[in-house]
Amino acid sequence: MSGLGSYTTSSGRMFAIAWISMALIMSLFVAVATTFDIPVQAIYVFAAGLTLREMVSLASWAFQQ
Repeated sequence: MSGLGSYTTSSGRMFAIAWISMALIMSLFVAVATTFDIPVQAIYVFAAGLTLREMVSLASWAFQQ
């Protein structure tokens, strides 16, 4: 824990920002689903779609490198 908050590379900072953003987005989705009584399965399908899109994007980037 001594290195907590000390990012030496920009990729480390971007990783931390991505995790924080994901947590905020998930909290927002839970709040919306609770407020509008949206079935949990709909959220799973949406999350799976986003995950698939990111995986394809990452694979595309990897092949270009």
